[in-house]
Amino acid sequence: MTEWYYAVGDERQGPVDTAEIERLIEVGTVTPDTLVWKAELANWEPARSHFTFTGATPPPLQQAAPEADTNPEIGPDGLYVGAPSREFMEAAKVCMSKYATFSGRASRSEFWFFYLFTYIVVFVAQIVDVVLIMAIAASGVPFFVPIFSVIAIFGLLLPQLAVSWRRIHDLDRTGWWLGGGMLVSLVFYIAIIVVAIAGEASGQFSSEPPPAFFALIGFFVLGMLIYGIVIFIFYVTKGTLGPNRFG
Repeated sequence: MTEWYYAVGDERQGPVDTAEIERLIEVGTVTPDTLVWKAELANWEPARSHFTFTGATPPPLQQAAPEADTNPEIGPDGLYVGAPSREFMEAAKVCMSKYATFSGRASRSEFWFFYLFTYIVVFVAQIVDVVLIMAIAASGVPFFVPIFSVIAIFGLLLPQLAVSWRRIHDLDRTGWWLGGGMLVSLVFYIAIIVVAIAGEASGQFSSEPPPAFFALIGFFVLGMLIYGIVIFIFYVTKGTLGPNRFG
């Protein structure tokens, strides 16, 4: 049996028989340039001089490195860095710091967490008002103004409107989807009041309003229902990835 030695780097391996060398060739350990030696040879020689190589030896398998994020504008949450996801208290702090800021964008979590925050604040204010009113009434002093509820509702109205505006911006839509709807509602309310006052003054509503008046109200209610559904869909839709015309 012929005994072979082969070199791996600066180390000598062996002795092994011819069959083992051929197996090492198959697995790529011994390449055409690998130095081999046996007793009949005066010096080390390349393996190609003594063995047959049927094809190129494949390189060792290497695990592909994870592909780097090529878009620095997308954060780890998968959202645009200018409108990231927010935790509950973070959303409250951000929205209160942007009290009357209608520019920029707001993610879904920022919007919904802040609305939850406002509901909690108003609910606590209402409880405080009930306790306060009951305590004052027990003393015999009439007092029916829910002062804390009024402060909470009106104090949080502007930041609620601002974050709603920014939420619409996050979809690359103008905030006037929200503001325009409010103006249309105001116009309808005024129109209904004017028609009612005019009808009462002219005696047309002496018995009951005409069907056209109820049709006007029905049209208004239907329109506001459709509008409300559209706005709700906007509120729950994921924002655009990357910058848009609003930020």
